[in-house]
Amino acid sequence: MFKLLYTKNNNSRSEEDKSTSEYFRNSNTYYYMNWKKLKIQNLIIHLFHSFPRNIAKYNDFTLFGSKKKGSRAFVDNEDTSVSHDVLDRLQSDCKTKLKSIEDGLKFELSKINVHRAALIDHENIERESGDSQLRHIASIVTRGNFELIVNPYKKADLTDIFTSLSTSLAGYKVKLLESYVSVTIPELGSDMRKKSQENVKRLLNSGLDQIRLARQNSMKTLKNLESGLSQDMLFNQKKQIEGHIKSSTSNVEKMCNEKLSSL
Repeated sequence: MFKLLYTKNNNSRSEEDKSTSEYFRNSNTYYYMNWKKLKIQNLIIHLFHSFPRNIAKYNDFTLFGSKKKGSRAFVDNEDTSVSHDVLDRLQSDCKTKLKSIEDGLKFELSKINVHRAALIDHENIERESGDSQLRHIASIVTRGNFELIVNPYKKADLTDIFTSLSTSLAGYKVKLLESYVSVTIPELGSDMRKKSQENVKRLLNSGLDQIRLARQNSMKTLKNLESGLSQDMLFNQKKQIEGHIKSSTSNVEKMCNEKLSSL
């Protein structure tokens, strides 16, 4: 049973129209359409309750309806599909993020070769006001090939920086001067090699964490598009993302393993 609401050019209705309208009023399902656009005679109304969707499709008008009175209307011909441009952008953003992670890791690993003490910026400095990484409270400048100059942003942190670095940097020569701390890079002995290996492993774990986060973000974006994708398209998109993640993970592990082998 269907209830049919329509508009006509005049305000009068025939007895047949009224009886038909009354017949449909008791229905639990209703449809709205524009009578002017439908372009069929009054007698076709009787067919509409038997073939509502076919008539709507044949006459090219938008059909609204609901299974029960009071429920939310829906649009049968609403296009909810996701464009290829959106999907291409999703994959492109994922690859771009992963490439950025790989490039950042490659740069950090290269600094271990140039001057092996470059990564002291992550060293923890114990202060009365609270612990902090060295890079947050001081700048680090290279002097020649074997010396680093640590300039605190606040002079009050100078002694704390010296004390913490003297304790944590085994094998380094740490000197406290008037306004900065001098750190001399030792030759690559067993202690220095061990610290360099720890730095590489730390960078590896950081890179893998960033890759996992990139995967989560890509999958979350894809989840929001799921309603506009077929099962095959959804599967293919997930497969592509997993492929990017697998490739990037392999690249990161390879770079770090090669660096460890060279130490």
